[in-house]
Amino acid sequence: MQALGEIGDASAEPVLVERLKSDEYVPVRGAAHALAAWRPRAVLALKWSASNDKEPRVAEAALAGLSELRRGR
Repeated sequence: MQALGEIGDASAEPVLVERLKSDEYVPVRGAAHALAAWRPRAVLALKWSASNDKEPRVAEAALAGLSELRRGR
């Protein structure tokens, strides 16, 4: 997931959003900051994850992604 985000290929965005919301594997959801490459949908998905994911590491990764977006990365 991290590599897809870093590549920046917009075709990967739907996959990243879906994995963020539903993947059972915590490290996959924890790579939420990979979505920072895309703005509008990324912000919504990251906010959703930060508020709804029960795994603290995942929520923290989503918050980190939002922070990166705010800093303009």
